[in-house]
Amino acid sequence: MTAEPCLVAESARAPRGGDGTTDPSPPLLQFQSETALRRLGAPWGCKTLPMERLWAGLRRCFRSQAAKIAIGIIVAILAVLTLWILPPELVDVSGGKDLKGKDRVDAVANERRTVLAALAGLAAAVGLVYTALKHQLDRDSNVTERYTRAIEQLGHDSIAIRLGGLYSLDRIAADSERDRDTILEVMAAFIRNQSKRTEPENPPDTDVATTLALLTGKASWITAGKTRIPLDLTDANLTRANLTRANLTRAILTGADLTAANLGGADLTGVHLDFTNFTGARLDGANLDGANLTGANLALAHLDGAHLTGADLHGANLGGADLTLARLNGSHLGGADLTLARLGGADLTDADLADANLNGADLTRANLARAILDGADLTCAVDPDDPHDTTDSANLTLADLRGADLTDAHLAGANLTGANLTGVIGLGSVTGCKSVIGLESATGLPPGFPAPSA
Repeated sequence: MTAEPCLVAESARAPRGGDGTTDPSPPLLQFQSETALRRLGAPWGCKTLPMERLWAGLRRCFRSQAAKIAIGIIVAILAVLTLWILPPELVDVSGGKDLKGKDRVDAVANERRTVLAALAGLAAAVGLVYTALKHQLDRDSNVTERYTRAIEQLGHDSIAIRLGGLYSLDRIAADSERDRDTILEVMAAFIRNQSKRTEPENPPDTDVATTLALLTGKASWITAGKTRIPLDLTDANLTRANLTRANLTRAILTGADLTAANLGGADLTGVHLDFTNFTGARLDGANLDGANLTGANLALAHLDGAHLTGADLHGANLGGADLTLARLNGSHLGGADLTLARLGGADLTDADLADANLNGADLTRANLARAILDGADLTCAVDPDDPHDTTDSANLTLADLRGADLTDAHLAGANLTGANLTGVIGLGSVTGCKSVIGLESATGLPPGFPAPSA
């Protein structure tokens, strides 16, 4: 059953205009789900489960002085009745029915002392249970009150007060394991909503940047795997955000805008980054192993030394990107745009580059062993007066292409000087061979394979 939304705090309501009408723009964190609030004992009149109603009743009971007095009187009466009625019965049960006079009185007194000791032990046990229960109820009440204040602070106009609310939520999450998922939902919603208010091309506001730091730092409770849900930053505007060495392994960044963001050394292993905008972003040394970058825009991005083993880059735009020494072994680059990309020394072992556009790409000393290049386009504009002009050519100088599949690849004007073509598949079907530069110096050519004419 879908939970009905529930009002979080009065201060989070939409502001009213001068004419008394409600601002139609979505207020910041105006609503949270009923389910999320239940976890914190929502005191705002939301629907509650039977167990929660019992819990709320116990809270009221423990806080009521009259209830405490009534319970005390009832317990005292029961204790007196027990001491008065039970001992004679115990004497009779234990074979003392025939006792008379002083003997019976002494027997009953002994049983009464035994019952009194048992009641004292029971009272001590009840006291311990009461103390523990009261401590838990007080703790829950304290967490709820702290949460309520923090939510109110998030909707405040003052950035200093909003920061206070964020740090308060972070502390609650660190202290209360069962409330972490709820708080993560709130903080992620804060980033998504607040980031969209930032002017285009401006870095995130201080409160958004602070939230990101709290959730992606090494000591964060979310990066330690202490939540059951991911950090959902879908479609967030994080232009020029500073996420250096951030741990984003539990994030979803589908459709997010990270233009010119700094993610150097960040951990994005296995993260959903499909259709994310990384134009001009710094990802040097970042770990993107197994990440989903389908359709992502990485034009002019800095990915030198980045780890992209097994990453899915189908249809991604890597035009002009710097992938020098990047690890792309086993990655999926089918249909990707790598025009003018710098891949010098990159490891593309077993990579799938079928139908990829590598026009003018620099693959000097790149390792393309067993790579799939069928249908890939490595052509360039060849000057008919100087076919050896390497300007804007796909540079595969000294590239390792052992066992690569070049079926139907387009190599017109590509530079294969010193490349290792041992065991290359489909070399006979390659188009543009006669304008390939340096093919005569390539090693591993099939016997009798014609070198291009000058």
